[in-house]
Amino acid sequence: MSVSALTSRPTLRSSRPLAPKQSQQEPVPQDTFVHPDSTGKIQHLVLQLDSSATGQIRKEVEGAWTKLFKNMDSDVQFTITTETEADRQGVRDLIAREQIPNPERFNLQLADDLNITMWARDQMVGLGNVGGGNTLLGQTTMRPHGDDEKLPPRIAASVPGLGFDADKRLQTDGGDEVSNPKETFLGYASLYLTAKRLYEADQAAKKGGVATPFERSLRLDYPTSQVKSPDFKFADNLLRTKGQDLPEQEVWLSQAHNLFEQKYGHKVTIIGDDDPTTEIVEKPATFHMDMGMTPIDSDKILVGDPSIAVNAVNNMTPEVRAEHNARLNAALGLPAENDTLGEMVQESTVNEPDLQHNFDVNARKVAGEGYMIDRLPYLQGPPGKTWLTYNNCLMESYTREDGSKVRRVFLPTYDLPVLDGIAKETYEKQGFEVIPLNLAALTSWRGAIRCISNVLDRKVTDEQKQA
Repeated sequence: MSVSALTSRPTLRSSRPLAPKQSQQEPVPQDTFVHPDSTGKIQHLVLQLDSSATGQIRKEVEGAWTKLFKNMDSDVQFTITTETEADRQGVRDLIAREQIPNPERFNLQLADDLNITMWARDQMVGLGNVGGGNTLLGQTTMRPHGDDEKLPPRIAASVPGLGFDADKRLQTDGGDEVSNPKETFLGYASLYLTAKRLYEADQAAKKGGVATPFERSLRLDYPTSQVKSPDFKFADNLLRTKGQDLPEQEVWLSQAHNLFEQKYGHKVTIIGDDDPTTEIVEKPATFHMDMGMTPIDSDKILVGDPSIAVNAVNNMTPEVRAEHNARLNAALGLPAENDTLGEMVQESTVNEPDLQHNFDVNARKVAGEGYMIDRLPYLQGPPGKTWLTYNNCLMESYTREDGSKVRRVFLPTYDLPVLDGIAKETYEKQGFEVIPLNLAALTSWRGAIRCISNVLDRKVTDEQKQA
């Protein structure tokens, strides 16, 4: 979920008073758990609108929001933050135009003094409290996100009873964890950055040097000058590489792991660390876990698979491929004859030769944890082009008071019948009602529906709670 040209946008200023001070927040609970993706009814969802989103991206986002408003139960609450009063009024107009019931459940916040992004997921993690209620964890983000880190305390202040935990020791994005009720899958970069942060804080307290053992294997990587937000590259995993005398790193990685398990309230499995027995330096297949991995039950996980998408594209007739390209190019504002699918295949194979290997390693890792695995098509595009992810979804699975069952997925789609059809069939095979959200242009910003939303409250009613 990369930032959309944050450095080029001015920050709007206002004389509006700031949110209440932290002393007015609810007390931070000691026992929390991360809200699961795989089960439960979403009770409160957070959204936010980047005012620089225009044209097709804004159209897609508003279309996705409308489907959420119409298909979720009519008592679900929404907190929506905009950068301008015009955008806030636009949300009111959408609610009225689409005749969305119970408009009083929409908490419309204005942040006209901040420069925010579309990515409501990344600057915070929604947690439930063991004793009841909920908490927002306002951690340190992995990548620059404008003023997004200033939003969580404001959101917490605007929602009665919502606590706020400003524990900056953790360095992660909300998109880098996916969870079922018993376990969280966390990207290795989040673990590494948090261990590095803990180590450096300890050294600063001891007035030690600024050089750290972590710098020896981590570097920031900007694929092109157009990409403002870096990925993380590892020369090797020094914790697991023989011959390296770095006992401190192992200690701090362990401490970081313990901290995540404390906050998330259950087992945390790290995805994407290197296997020193292979020549390839393994890493997480995607920059955020939610772009390529989806727990759908306490015993099942869907993992991305570039080969499914590559084979589907390569097996298209010339006429079908041209039609699919034309659909994709229309969303991206490109000439109809551009072979955008071919560019995405090139990016996911030639330009990223280890991508399939890393996805397969991730799949084997979670299978080794005892999970049943199924695979979904995946393709990542070059800068400015669509990223094909069917993992970056929102799910609900619960039983209503009247005994009726709900099992649905809000699924990103791309107006690509062959590829969308494979993903739709995979979810339907698992018992989901599929509600498609056409997000071909939005994903050129490297994110989909899970990235642009965040769960403040989720009620788990079914057996997975005891899994």
